Amino acid sequence: MPNLNMDVNSILRQPPNIDSHTGISDGTVIQQQGKLHTLNTTASEILELFDGSMTVAEVINKIDERYPGENVRPIIEDFIKQLKDAGILIE
Repeated sequence: MPNLNMDVNSILRQPPNIDSHTGISDGTVIQQQGKLHTLNTTASEILELFDGSMTVAEVINKIDERYPGENVRPIIEDFIKQLKDAGILIE
């Protein structure tokens, strides 16, 4: 299971102060409290899964299934931690 320093059974979502624009340069631009974050297509797909309907573990498993045979789990875990640290994902 992930080493995220968070409960993998928690449900994360984007806070209401996030303004995101998809389809820009093959990804997403997120504006939050005067800061801009750019996400590539894969990162955007991961972020979209955090709609409040799945646990962290379920999201990790869903993305892991999309890339069979590749060791993407540590990358996904790190990305989720970065999104949470940046305040782009909240409980």
